[in-house]
Order: sequence, then structure tokens, then C-alpha cells
Amino acid sequence: MNQGEEVYFLSIFYNNTGRYATKTLCLRCEIYLMIMEREIKERLNNRIFLAIRDVSRKRRESIYLVGGYIRDWWLNRESIDYDFCVKGKCLEFSRYVAKILSGNFVLLDKENETSRVICKIGKQVIELDFTKLKAKDIVSDLRLRDFTINSIAIDLNSFKIIDPLGGLEDLKAKIIRTVSDKVLADDPLRMLRAVRLSCELDFKITSSTWNYILKHSQLIKDVARERITNELFLILSHKNSYRYIIYLHKLGLLGKIIPEVKKDSLRHLKWLEDIIDNIEQFGAYSLPIRGYLEEIAGSNHTRLANLKLISFLYPLGVSKIEEIYRNLKLSGAEIRLMRSVVRNFSLPEELSALQVVPSKKQNSFFRKAGDEVFSILILFLANSENKAIFTERYQFVKEMIKGYFNLPKISPPLLKGKDLIENFGLKEGPIIGHLLKKVNRTFIEGEIDTKEEGLEMVKRLLKD
Repeated sequence: MNQGEEVYFLSIFYNNTGRYATKTLCLRCEIYLMIMEREIKERLNNRIFLAIRDVSRKRRESIYLVGGYIRDWWLNRESIDYDFCVKGKCLEFSRYVAKILSGNFVLLDKENETSRVICKIGKQVIELDFTKLKAKDIVSDLRLRDFTINSIAIDLNSFKIIDPLGGLEDLKAKIIRTVSDKVLADDPLRMLRAVRLSCELDFKITSSTWNYILKHSQLIKDVARERITNELFLILSHKNSYRYIIYLHKLGLLGKIIPEVKKDSLRHLKWLEDIIDNIEQFGAYSLPIRGYLEEIAGSNHTRLANLKLISFLYPLGVSKIEEIYRNLKLSGAEIRLMRSVVRNFSLPEELSALQVVPSKKQNSFFRKAGDEVFSILILFLANSENKAIFTERYQFVKEMIKGYFNLPKISPPLLKGKDLIENFGLKEGPIIGHLLKKVNRTFIEGEIDTKEEGLEMVKRLLKD
């Protein structure tokens, strides 16, 4: 270990002046360090780390575990975030690791010597990311990273913790602090990531970091949309995303990403999350509804995350929201989901005005809503303006959900071309398409419910 790497001591050694003690440690600190190093050795004594350490020694190249794995370990969180820094020929190093672990080598960036090894340990598929040091030593490399809590390393040969920026102290204090203002300018996505980490870890963003983001929020416009969308949906996927979407609004980031969003519409996201937090109120139907909301809608985003986004966009209308979705590079499946929810959003309000909802009208709604029945009903409930309206709508929504599970449903189309050919001796041609269009539209509108009623309608149409 060179002189620059001797700043490895734990946050317990952080003194009142804000500097680390380096050579003169008290006996208590030395004992604590010995205990921690023994724990590190035990934790890193598995097939992955043994293989990487073996390659390091054979090649005489230093290797460091960095970033998220150390952070999550310190917070007692499960982690599959394996990131390594190599002081040497990174691509050759990682190829060697792939060979030893019988894994696959994936070249990510030849110029910057970034690679990934995908291997199987037991039944679990593991991804190991390798990068070359971006500076002369590991301490200098850590100073180039985004946040102090991600700027911690462990030397896999000596098992020493390297923490030059007080990352462990910030983990203890539960704060998000940038390494420097420069790192946000170098990659403005880190401004969004600060909020996402705050959301994910329930940490507070320091005032200095907050103020820098507030001052330079316009820089987010320079970031690729796909990267922005990924961070945004990581926030929306969180249980309490409302608080952090408000953070994005206060920091000026949300307005730069989606200028059309109005602060007033964000309250619907809060009400939506309150409903989801109390989903058990729907009794026996709560489990299938929760499973439905957790389904992947597209781009590896859940239906619920999409519904959260729609909750504060729907007043803009289908055309404008579709423009926003395309700008965010969301998938065709997600655009279709959004269209179905927004176009049919007014239907529950129309039905709830009736004292008794006829089964035909109820079924008509189910057919028009298709796969988004629950999304539309929950969003309708979240749009309640006060407690009295919520209570009234809740009873209606509960009855509609009960009806959805209890009434027989036939997915459109009710009839197909072969039904007309077999029952009426018709030949393929425009008349079949014309008849099917009329019958299936009538079915969706709720005027007919069964195949028999559909065939009877065709009989009348042919007679006329």
C-alpha cells in the first residue's frame, strides 16, 4: 500500500477537526479496527472474492471492492452490486476472473477499460463489474466519484477500508453529500441520483448539495432521456415516492424533465400512495390487485410505477401525455397502458352517478377498460377532492371490483369470422368485417353479453 492509500481508517477515527487520525491511534481504535478487519475477512471469504484475490496476486495487480456493496453491507442491506477497481490491465484481469469462475466476459467500454463478468454461484446469477482506476491511486480515484457514501473501498488483499472522504461517517449520519460540486457538473444525472439515493436509503441531502442542485438544475437537460427515465422510475417504484417527487419539484428538476407538470396535480400521487398503502381495505381482492399492480408493464417498469406517473399527468390529456411518454423513451406497451387509463378515466364517474349500476353497463366498462380496470378505478378513487367524496367513491369502487371478480366476462371479440361462416354460410369478404365490427362494438358498449345474442344480432342485420 502506498502512502496515499494509508487513509483507510474507519469513521470512528474521525476527529472533531474533520480530519482523520492516521498513524497515532488510541488502543480502543486499534482494537475496533482489528475486529472490523476480521469481519471483513470472514465476509469476503467466498468463491467470488477468493477467485478475484487469487487473480490479483498472480498478476501482481491491486484490486479494490468499491461503492454500493460496501454501502449496503454497512447498512445491513442485501446487495448484488459488485463493483471492482483494478490498478493495472483491467480487461485482461476481468477475462482471467471470468475463466476461473467459468463465467462470461462482457466488454462494456474498451477505451475506458470497463467490463462485466457474468457467472453463476449456486443457483444465483451474479454480475461483477470491473473498471480501471481513473487516477494514480485508489484514494485519488475515490475523490472522482459522486457521493461520499459511494466513495469507500476495501483492498481485497490487505482487507483495509479506504475512506478518504468520510463516507462511513456520512452513512452513520444518514446523509447524502457530494464529493465536490464538480462531480455534479461532470455528470448532471447525479443531481437526480442524489434524490433517488435519498429515497432508496431514507437519507437526508446535505444543504450544500441541495443548494448546488437548486442552482444548477438546468444542467439536467443535457442528460440522455433514457438515463433520466431510469432514475425517475427508480423513484416512482419506491413505496413513498411522493415525498421525493416533491423534492424533484422543489429542486427545479421535475420542471426541467417534464415542464407541463403543475404542483397542484402532484397531490393525486399522494392520495394514490395512501390507497396502495391501505390496499387491504379491499379484503379478499387486495392480493390479486397488488399482484396486478406489480406486473411489468414495459421497459421493466411496473404497472404501479406507470400509474403513479399518470396520476399527476392525466389532466393534460392523452395527446400531451403521449408526447411526454415518447420524450421519456417509454415503451409502446406503456403508451398503450396510458391511453387506456386516460381515455376511460371518466367512465367510473359516469357510472358512480347512477343509484344502481346495471350489469350490462358494468360489463361494458370492464370491456372498454380491458387490462386496466383496476388502474382506472384506483386512479378514480385517488382523484377524490375531499374525504366525503372519497368515502362515496370508495364504496362504488369496492362494488365494481366485486362485480369484476363475480360477473362472467367474455373478452372481445365476441364473434369471429368463422362463426359467421359456420352459422350463416357467408363467404369471406367485406360483409363479414362489417358485421363483426357492428356486433363487437355493441358487445363492448354492453348492449349484448353472450355469443348467442351476438349471433341473433347478425341474423337481424342480415334480414334487414
